[in-house]
Amino acid sequence: MQSTPDISNDRLLRGLPQNLSHAVKHLARQTRAWFNKQKIAQAEDLFIQYYYESRKGELKSLYAALLAQAATEKIAIQSIVTECLTTVVAAVVYIPKRAIRLTLGMLTYWLTQYHGGQHHGLPSSRDARDLIAGIIRGEVIKLG
Repeated sequence: MQSTPDISNDRLLRGLPQNLSHAVKHLARQTRAWFNKQKIAQAEDLFIQYYYESRKGELKSLYAALLAQAATEKIAIQSIVTECLTTVVAAVVYIPKRAIRLTLGMLTYWLTQYHGGQHHGLPSSRDARDLIAGIIRGEVIKLG
């Protein structure tokens, strides 16, 4: 197992209150551990499973606590979480980093909605998987 990429000096975490910085780092470590232990072959299935684990499984409490702390502090945390998780997931999942970042950005947005009590606008499992697969294949979002 590779060591977890060091995000402790990440420029994104410097401006956060200490409790949020620790929560983001803890989520990144747990995310890395979760991805390391998975035996799922297809990347889109791996990310959809991560999304469900973050909603209702072993990662739920970490996301819920982090997002609640950010709301209390009135700090927009989604982009910071996305960037930090991209760093650790890219060390484990061998697809283009851009696809990882876009997928995690979408998932963190959905998780913010979910943990904020706004479940009704979220995509179905099938639609979520199709969006993730499209991002990974470069078919959903084309830049430059």
